[in-house]
Amino acid sequence: MNRRKFIKCTTFGFASYSIIAKANAIDAFKEEDNPIDDLEDSTKKSEINESNLKSYYRIPPLLVPGSRVAFASPSSVTNIWEISKAINAFKKFGVEIEIGKIIKNQNSKNRYLAASDDERAAEFMEFVERRDIDAIISARGGYGSMRIADLLDYDKIAQNPKIYIGFSDFTFLLNSISQKAHLVTYHGPVGVSSFSEFSQKYLFTFIFENQPKEVAFTYPNAIQLVEGKATGRIVGGNLTMIAASLGTKYEINTKDAILFFEDINEQPYQIDRMLTQLKLAGKLDSIKGILIGQFSSLKRRKAFYPSYSYTLLEVFEQILSPLGVPILLNIPIGHIAEQITIPINSIIELDTKTKTITFLYRNLETKLD
Repeated sequence: MNRRKFIKCTTFGFASYSIIAKANAIDAFKEEDNPIDDLEDSTKKSEINESNLKSYYRIPPLLVPGSRVAFASPSSVTNIWEISKAINAFKKFGVEIEIGKIIKNQNSKNRYLAASDDERAAEFMEFVERRDIDAIISARGGYGSMRIADLLDYDKIAQNPKIYIGFSDFTFLLNSISQKAHLVTYHGPVGVSSFSEFSQKYLFTFIFENQPKEVAFTYPNAIQLVEGKATGRIVGGNLTMIAASLGTKYEINTKDAILFFEDINEQPYQIDRMLTQLKLAGKLDSIKGILIGQFSSLKRRKAFYPSYSYTLLEVFEQILSPLGVPILLNIPIGHIAEQITIPINSIIELDTKTKTITFLYRNLETKLD
């Protein structure tokens, strides 16, 4: 992988939130297959021992001008025009683009799938194994990623660490890859997302080498359900796909983690059912905190025979609040035009009183031999 001169560090300013850089110089990666692992002063070395080493995940080699980003189709179909905003956003940062053949040859013969399972898995693994590809972004969500989960080679994914970006249906593979390859993955825009300035700035803050090691996000519009502070690795994504992972060998690992979730077009009883499923499966037993995405009509009751349903807010209060862990609602993630990127299995600090999420990110990574 070619490593070129770093682009100049960019400072991002926003009206409703802040990015706070607390970094000194940016460390270069020593080897392509073995990114540096650096413990900052904020982490007590005594806290990192053999018993908890597995809770730390490698950060893949990050992007510089000249890096190559591949647009893959692990789920539903799209075309080049639909991903043009994403292509232009990456090109502005000097990144080269690779468009998958499935996108170039898009058709509807596989119904809601971009191509057959074998074809989608083969294209994905081709991008994984190609040494000139530095990042893979899911072109769109929809459905289909879990159908290729068994067709991927996670040993090869671990041997070729790179950036994986997406959300929605891609949640299944983001968590599977992260857990099996012990690699940080990125819950952020897909190719057909709006790639607003807000979304771009948060995505590129995490995936370019010259960006801060620590990022604080304060969101005044967040809703505090349970007050408190928590520190831990963060896992999650689309709630439907999280629930779908239960009972499989790709089941999400929430032990001692901060869980985040979002969804769209789901009725209160459906959200209730999925959260209850997580609870009954023991996935909420040892979590340290919860971040909930932006759900429309939080206080609206939907028709449900013979009367009306609970509101979404009531569902969250009934099922999640009794857990007693810090909970923030209305975080900009997932199916919205302006979303923050969340590095899955990185370490974050959550403070519900100040409505702040601090991504410690590169500050807490450590070597996995």
